[in-house]
Amino acid sequence: MQHLPKRRPPMRLPPRRHPHRRHPPRRHPHRRHPPMRHPPTRHPPRRHPPTRHPPRRHPPRRHPPRRHPPMPASTQAASTATASNPTTGSTTAETATTSNTTSTTSDSSTAQQTTTQQPTTQPSTNGSTVVTTAKPSKTTAPIPTTGPTTTVAPSLSPTDNKYTFVKNNVTCLKVDMKSYFEQNGITIANVTALYKMDKTKSSCNVLTVGYKSNTFSLTFSMDDKNASFYLSDVEASINKVKANASNIVVGKAAVKASYSCASGIVVKMSNNVTMVMDSVQYQAFKVVNGNFGTAQICTGDMGDNVIIPIAVGCALGGLIIIVIVAYLIGRRRMKHRYEAM
Repeated sequence: MQHLPKRRPPMRLPPRRHPHRRHPPRRHPHRRHPPMRHPPTRHPPRRHPPTRHPPRRHPPRRHPPRRHPPMPASTQAASTATASNPTTGSTTAETATTSNTTSTTSDSSTAQQTTTQQPTTQPSTNGSTVVTTAKPSKTTAPIPTTGPTTTVAPSLSPTDNKYTFVKNNVTCLKVDMKSYFEQNGITIANVTALYKMDKTKSSCNVLTVGYKSNTFSLTFSMDDKNASFYLSDVEASINKVKANASNIVVGKAAVKASYSCASGIVVKMSNNVTMVMDSVQYQAFKVVNGNFGTAQICTGDMGDNVIIPIAVGCALGGLIIIVIVAYLIGRRRMKHRYEAM
């Protein structure tokens, strides 16, 4: 048996390891560029067209015509004579002017009326015209006398009076009314503009008004809940007749609201005295910004305005009743049909 030579295994050399080549970083010098310089931009000058304003036209001024006082008759005659004869006219004009001035001065001091005669013309021997003036004659006019001055009597009919009470710069009572007093159906006093409010006796719920010996007062009160107010007391002393009405409830309105009654309020007092207040509107305790609040109108001012809402309400109520009855009848008929089936 033939022996073969042994094969040697190939030599395995270790890999060749080269050291890592580390190149230094390439460093470039900083490049510094010079700044760019642009040439300045030169714009042409801007030329605006000239502004042309329209010519200003003022309205023409119209002056009133000058009116000269009329020339006196003597001066006018003297100027006429001077124009006809220049040699002798100057002397005559001076004489006429002097006489006219004298007569005017005497009129203003003695209240007399002076009448001047017209100049007369006389012919002369040399052919020239001579103007002569006569002396003015004075006639005394009666001086007017002024009669005695008379005072106008106060109005006998009541007037619309407005009363306002202010406390601490706040208005708390405001009353507007036109009133008068009657006794047994006869008017005994009319409240005119001469009746003034007594500030010392008035307050936020009491109004006291008087003129000479005639006085009257209105007192307002609040209800238990302080939600509304009303006129509760009236006292009067008219022509030495005293009367009052207490514990009454007239014109009730909510607080911060007002009560208005143009048809009038009649308050009956003792001694057969009646106070009538026409076109009355009042507000007590609280008045916002000094003006009346929302007005509660009395029944007398409503008139026919109440009938219309009542009629409309009745018509709507009847219509609702008819609809309900028709619904019930229709429902009952449907029930009978189901039973028949």
